[in-house]
Amino acid sequence: MTPNNPISDLLSAPLSPDWTVEALAEQVLGAIAAQRSEEAQEFVLDADATTDRQSRRLLRPLIACLATKSAAEAGTPPNLYGGHFSFKRPGPKGPVWILGQFENRQGSVRVTLRRYSSPPPGERYGTVPRKPPVEVPETVPTEEGSKADKGVKLEDPQLEPKALPRRTKR
Repeated sequence: MTPNNPISDLLSAPLSPDWTVEALAEQVLGAIAAQRSEEAQEFVLDADATTDRQSRRLLRPLIACLATKSAAEAGTPPNLYGGHFSFKRPGPKGPVWILGQFENRQGSVRVTLRRYSSPPPGERYGTVPRKPPVEVPETVPTEEGSKADKGVKLEDPQLEPKALPRRTKR
């Protein structure tokens, strides 16, 4: 862990009796968002670089929780073992963006988080929650006299038909 890292302090501080990993993840994001610098800041957490037992124990579940939260906010499936994440949180002077990349495998546990006070150029990661599209089965003729079922994605569930018409043989 790096010096002057508020995340290290959070992970090594005594936990309350009713702590949860979800609450700890939000505390970590809040601590990063609360930094006052206008410059992009980087926070690195590496299990091999820390000697605090509690921090080492918390790091894997914390990273998995952050990956799950990011995926939920972006509307994508989570990857708990490696990849990228993105968060938008309130900061002292408006919204901040926290982007990260992580590896969460036995023997290789590391996360890098970067805080930006404006949307970073070329941001690849979604920060706006969205609903996944709804799968609606639809019968579509593919050749004369044959049928094929095809999944059609509708963005608005209210557009979903009540019942699909059945085609009869002639």
